Amino acid sequence: MGLTGGTISLVQYMVGGEFPAGDATEWLRKRLLRGRFTPIDDVAAEKAAGWVALEDLQNHAFDDARLFLRHPYVCLAYRRDTRKVPKAIFNARVEQACREWLKQNRQARRIPKDRRNEIRELVHRDLLTKTLPAPALTDFVWNTATGALMVGALAVTELDAIEKLFKHCFEALSLDMIHPFARAQRLVEPKRRAALAQLNKARTDHLLDQIQDNLWLGQEFLLWLLHRSIEGQTDYAIRSVGPAEAGEPFRAHIDSRLVVVGPGAEGGVQKIVFTGPQSRFRELGAALSEGKALTEATLFFERAEEVWRLTLKGDTFAVGSFKTPKVRLDIEESADEADEREAYFYEKMALVEVGLQMLDSLLGEFLEARLSRDWAETSQELKGWARRLAKV
Repeated sequence: MGLTGGTISLVQYMVGGEFPAGDATEWLRKRLLRGRFTPIDDVAAEKAAGWVALEDLQNHAFDDARLFLRHPYVCLAYRRDTRKVPKAIFNARVEQACREWLKQNRQARRIPKDRRNEIRELVHRDLLTKTLPAPALTDFVWNTATGALMVGALAVTELDAIEKLFKHCFEALSLDMIHPFARAQRLVEPKRRAALAQLNKARTDHLLDQIQDNLWLGQEFLLWLLHRSIEGQTDYAIRSVGPAEAGEPFRAHIDSRLVVVGPGAEGGVQKIVFTGPQSRFRELGAALSEGKALTEATLFFERAEEVWRLTLKGDTFAVGSFKTPKVRLDIEESADEADEREAYFYEKMALVEVGLQMLDSLLGEFLEARLSRDWAETSQELKGWARRLAKV
């Protein structure tokens, strides 16, 4: 999926280790060539995957640095080509080949199993070479100045494949997904890290344990933000590192779509989706009062006349349906298409990073409240508010 398009989905990572100082073009090119995409157009292969240039799926030689390196960003696409032979055509061709074999071998009453398997393999290989590969692209943008890396995908299998390829190409570097608790650790002040560590319910440092055992973090954050949104407390200020200046004001609220999950009938799990403006307060309050948790929500950020929108998954902090203020790409009016695309890329990345900076600022403010001595009282207030909401 695209990171420079109109609507974005992404997962964030942090790269550890030293990136070469100075001109790293050749260093990068050599490592990218280790995992470059190799076409399967002329071979009987079902799958192929690897790096290509961000804006040119045919370029896997990385001969032009501007296609993969826009300082301080490394910008690529992970290309996956797959071929799938239509089952009906395959079966028909196999039966046809079997009939022809029987005609040529009239003494045989039936085709031996090994010969039939050989026919199937030959037919499959022949059809593969005649079937065009279907390409799929996932954008990959790495800010080498900060170590932050974005992958334009949400599917676990896709993320796993990209992680493995990155580690194959950059074996001296580490790549770690920024799960909610890791994000919190990065945002709190050093003097509060010990208090935050005491809230870590994970049994191990394994990624899945860190996510599953700390679901409370995303759930409490979204509930806190929902309460403030409904009560009209929507004014915030930038407090995390990024393109926007510290202290810059912005507004934020939850609206449009909420997902609540919790105990259902007969011991099952019930999922309720609330869509549209915040009008179904009673149903939402009832669900929260019954012990259900807010697990996903659509957030809006406003800075002056600019608006950002994203859907946040509370368990992983993966971001979906992310729309930034519009950026215009006008190649027809540009004297240099490459310059225009590069300018568009930088402007789009700045807006994406500002949106994520606002998200981090919200989480930072929540963590300040969560780690304060008043949180027990605040938690009770939120429960009482949910009960009152159910009676609206």
